[in-house]
Amino acid sequence: MIPILEEIKEDRGRGAIELALFSINKALGMDEKDLIEFSKRIGKIREEMAPLVNIGRVINGKDAVDIRNILREMKKGIQDGKDEIIKNAKPYITGKRCMSISYSSTVIQTLISVQPESVYWLKSLPGGEGKKSVDILNERGVQAEIIQDMEMAKVMEDVDIILSGADAYSDKFIVNKLGTLTLFVVGNYYKKPRWVITHSLKKQDTIKIKNPIFEKVSMSLITGIITDGGVWKQQ
Repeated sequence: MIPILEEIKEDRGRGAIELALFSINKALGMDEKDLIEFSKRIGKIREEMAPLVNIGRVINGKDAVDIRNILREMKKGIQDGKDEIIKNAKPYITGKRCMSISYSSTVIQTLISVQPESVYWLKSLPGGEGKKSVDILNERGVQAEIIQDMEMAKVMEDVDIILSGADAYSDKFIVNKLGTLTLFVVGNYYKKPRWVITHSLKKQDTIKIKNPIFEKVSMSLITGIITDGGVWKQQ
């Protein structure tokens, strides 16, 4: 296995979209031999992360010239999609008191741009990614506070909206960090809107979960999904 694929496999610091961009940038700098190997393997090394699976699905079997052209287009789509997601999310988040979980660069970028009233962020064990998320938000002028995972119900009455990213989603469920299901169940109990903010590159028809720190959340618990392609709302 070429070294970059091992690095991608072991990476636990980047969100799915960040890791997809990292992978694309590295691939664009590869020679032809490594690029072909990358195209064959990238979709299989982190099957819980839909962007990587979708990259592999699109480029596997293509020649090096086509792979580079496709990856450049995918990179542009990811970068342009950020602005669309922010625009689509703004009406739902502006002036709101939010609660979120884990680490999602898409959610964080949206919050930085929209500047909600405040954010509670769960510590998100195992892993504790909540601290990283809160530190980034506070540095960018968003009033954010980390809380223990088991405090979510206690704090829920002071929250207007639940937000989450997603590592993958289908028509039936999303996949995200362990604890997201509990957050959405508690949010549903308290009748809080529960929104997922993610990129359309993360949509898959078939999703495999091999990593035990990821779990499914049924669409029945989700108020809506905000992507670069628009807003889907529960009927």
